[in-house]
Amino acid sequence: MATVNESFFGYGSGPDEEVYGKEQLRAQVERDLAQCDRVSMAIGPGHISGKGEVAWYAGKCTIEATVDDQDMRLEGRITAVLKKDGGRWLFAMIHFAMPSGAQEAGQSWPHAE
Repeated sequence: MATVNESFFGYGSGPDEEVYGKEQLRAQVERDLAQCDRVSMAIGPGHISGKGEVAWYAGKCTIEATVDDQDMRLEGRITAVLKKDGGRWLFAMIHFAMPSGAQEAGQSWPHAE
């Protein structure tokens, strides 16, 4: 919670994973942790740029978790905006997504069945 600003917002990969503000983020993180036995996230490789007191990041991430005694590995993408606040860089926005399994590489649309 110390790494996000007060007006933080973000989106996860689940249909109900929209958070607006630190309290909703806290509730989302508590839900995530309650539904798994173990979780870790590695970020990168990615690209970062910025101007003045705003920076942005886009890259890949890997989440490893144990849920219901089953290990899983999720390959995703993350974008973020950071804003400098009193000498610290804080997350203002994060979006996490997983590529659609129904959409093959080289195709712009998922395969219709």
